[in-house]
Amino acid sequence: MQNVQISFNGHKTVKGEFIRRDMFRFALCDCDGNIVDIATNDIYGNVRFIPIDFLAEGRHKFFIYEMPKAEGGFLTDGRVYWVYVDVGSDGVEVIYPKGDIKFHNKFVEEELLVSDFSDFVRYDGGSEGFEGSGKSKKACFHISVEEGESR
Repeated sequence: MQNVQISFNGHKTVKGEFIRRDMFRFALCDCDGNIVDIATNDIYGNVRFIPIDFLAEGRHKFFIYEMPKAEGGFLTDGRVYWVYVDVGSDGVEVIYPKGDIKFHNKFVEEELLVSDFSDFVRYDGGSEGFEGSGKSKKACFHISVEEGESR
């Protein structure tokens, strides 16, 4: 059997804000949960992992997920995409059980609670120039694995 090299690619979209290079991180893991590669998005939302060499025949299982973002403002896509690479003497087949790898995020702003240390005021965004008012960004995420799958 010859050495076979496969690259995994995905795509990222963001609703509510322009996407920037290296804005999001994605992990490619083997079936035991070991990280094989970490990739970031380009300015068009494309995500490209390093090519992987396959030297042995059989089914090779991987999963890809979006890594939680430390800075706020985004509801992170919690989907996990499994990818199977079947290597045999007659060729290679790459199987994407959930279809193309596509992650979607939404930018959200959350109202900020401010304090003058004697009272709390909730800013509703309607009083321009209100001293101490503002908006904060909050990160929310979850990662889900379908029943029967492990991480």
